[in-house]
Amino acid sequence: LKPFLLAATAMASSPMSEAEAAAQAKGSQKKAQEEATAAGDGPPPSADTLEYWNVMYSERPAAWDTLYGYDDIRFIVSGLFKQSLRPKAKILHAGCGTSDVTEGLWRDGFRHICNFDFSDVLMHTMQRRWNDLASGAATDEEEAAMSAGTVQWQCMDITDLSALPGGSFDLVLEKFTLDALLCEAKDDATSERGCAAIREMHRVLRPGAALLSIAWGEKRRGGGVEEGG
Repeated sequence: LKPFLLAATAMASSPMSEAEAAAQAKGSQKKAQEEATAAGDGPPPSADTLEYWNVMYSERPAAWDTLYGYDDIRFIVSGLFKQSLRPKAKILHAGCGTSDVTEGLWRDGFRHICNFDFSDVLMHTMQRRWNDLASGAATDEEEAAMSAGTVQWQCMDITDLSALPGGSFDLVLEKFTLDALLCEAKDDATSERGCAAIREMHRVLRPGAALLSIAWGEKRRGGGVEEGG
């Protein structure tokens, strides 16, 4: 069985259209460039670079989601797994950022969650945040479960997940990670890094498992996300 795709185009339920979002992002980038020039600095790094995210996460360690938090996508994720299957289901959260998705998955009964991002600054922050949540658990049993190591925080590049064995996850979830990766791409469908990321996400899925991609640019990627890059 091939993995199946659940591709959610963000513009479908967002108050902004894709064109409006792109214009807003371009305006924000222009403003940042103008401020940097006025301060005598060089242009700010692009959102597809490690430098950009290391700086951002150094300045903003608190929980934050792009448009949608876990509660907004809960009906999709929960609908894929019966309650009895959730404790053993293995989920890969790609480009996790400081999202609240992991906490939401845990509350809903998922216990094996591998979170990754390519910023080591961020991964240290998220590991500390998870440890703090475990320390504040309501019971000793809950604290022990949260500290057991089944929730992981790894520093990895989505284009190279060689640290993860193939066919090992029941769900791969990416939320606007491909959008960030491809923000400077001339053609999403043929971008070398974009195709590599999609191939890697498909590679680590078990047969019949699901890839959930929530993105502004899903339509620009043609059938690449569904076909595996």
